[in-house]
Amino acid sequence: MSHEHHRSNPHLIKTAGVFSILGGLVLLGTFFYKIVVLGSYNYTTELAANTRRLLPWINGHEIAYGIIWGNQLLYAVLMLSVPFAASQLFKHSSSRSSSLATSAYIIGMAGFYLVITAAVALFAVAPVTARAFIHGDQNALLLYKACASFGLHMRLFGELLMIIWIFFIGLHLVRREKIDLFGWYCLTFPFFGALLIWGKIFKIFDWDPFLSIMLAMTFIWLGREMRTRRKTRH
Repeated sequence: MSHEHHRSNPHLIKTAGVFSILGGLVLLGTFFYKIVVLGSYNYTTELAANTRRLLPWINGHEIAYGIIWGNQLLYAVLMLSVPFAASQLFKHSSSRSSSLATSAYIIGMAGFYLVITAAVALFAVAPVTARAFIHGDQNALLLYKACASFGLHMRLFGELLMIIWIFFIGLHLVRREKIDLFGWYCLTFPFFGALLIWGKIFKIFDWDPFLSIMLAMTFIWLGREMRTRRKTRH
């Protein structure tokens, strides 16, 4: 058994695999929650883009709107242990590979922490600014816009770090075994994901929901791979 095997913790990898699947399911559920539940409350993309209409809506649906950011927070927290556990499973035994794996999991964890920060900020600020706006405070409108812009860019940058981390996972897998479906997926998906993020940032197109679906499916697949490969290696 190699030194790499001694350092890896099978229980950590197994648990993190479960968390990755759950995190993906929560993220996927958030997408359908917006469509089905919030849609029943007349929440639309046009409403979300119009802050003057959105704030009164938030004031009347605080709990329903807060669940969005609660779900964002939950999925990111569930994913926090996954980058480290994945680095233990997928890295080679060489020192160079070990340093790359360490860099990759730090990048991945930073991405999830940024999403947590964005979710907490919007969860806290949205209802307060909505109530203030209803009572005639026009500064609340500017404050919400500033916080929403901060939260959006924080989340997008966090997702960019996530797909860089996913790219590193693919790089490790393909270096180990040339024919690896999940590895090649992890190498190709980040280019598409980065394109969606830049399109959102520069307002060229908005395929943000599709990016969320792809990330969710990636996390679910990653969790399955972590559990399956853990069994084959131990």
